[in-house]
Amino acid sequence: AMGVATTADAVFTPMGPGDYSISITGGCFAFGTCSDVGAGAFTDNTAGEATTTVTPAVVTTRANGSTIGSGTVGGDNGEIGITLDGAGNFTVNSYRQDSYLNTAGGTFFVDALGPNGTSLMSGSIDGSGNVVFTPTGREGMAYLFFSTLGVQPWNIIPDDSVTTETAYDFFTTGTESAVKGKSSVSLTGSALQDAGAGTWTGVLVSAGNVNGQYWAGFNNTLYTEQFNVTITADAPVIPIPAAAWLFGSGLLGLVGVARRRKSS
Repeated sequence: AMGVATTADAVFTPMGPGDYSISITGGCFAFGTCSDVGAGAFTDNTAGEATTTVTPAVVTTRANGSTIGSGTVGGDNGEIGITLDGAGNFTVNSYRQDSYLNTAGGTFFVDALGPNGTSLMSGSIDGSGNVVFTPTGREGMAYLFFSTLGVQPWNIIPDDSVTTETAYDFFTTGTESAVKGKSSVSLTGSALQDAGAGTWTGVLVSAGNVNGQYWAGFNNTLYTEQFNVTITADAPVIPIPAAAWLFGSGLLGLVGVARRRKSS
């Protein structure tokens, strides 16, 4: 059952089954460790930065004239709608993410509007507030390379064969690292904390090597991503005050006494 704590530093109170919204309140992306260099930090998108028209000159997941990007102007930097079951696993109902600005590839547009939408995305939240989120099907496009790279899956875990990649790198509240040669990058997230009133806060991180059939010269480049998140129950459970429980048990006791007197 969901409890209510009084501060954002309270110990995690396990979530019950139901629908939740994961708001991305901040974070970053960079080729390297983004929390160190500050590159690609989330900033509220303008209309031109939220989505852009696809006009690539290479094989891409989108047709010319379509759009890429699910960002919005103002508000949070994105939102992920999930449904949590009784075993701590969740399905993803919607995915929206503001574009990363000022990256090495210019504005980096991201969304989940590929052939499968969010149907292949999944995740889990355990009883200690540890989260794993796998954004299978997520796609991205770096604006400075829209005519040479186009829209491609973002980001698939490296495989021995570039034609059979299917697994996507995951986000975690733990530590994620990636290595290329003697270089490495690493980020550590933060398990969820109960913020009270049916909300929880935490930090999800991902680290890996750029990989995919059409990322060309960028393949094996180290990268990191970070999502600062606030999770809200779409239909918060309102705890029943202790006094109400005592009152209810008292009533049940009186009913029992009345029945015994009647039977006697």
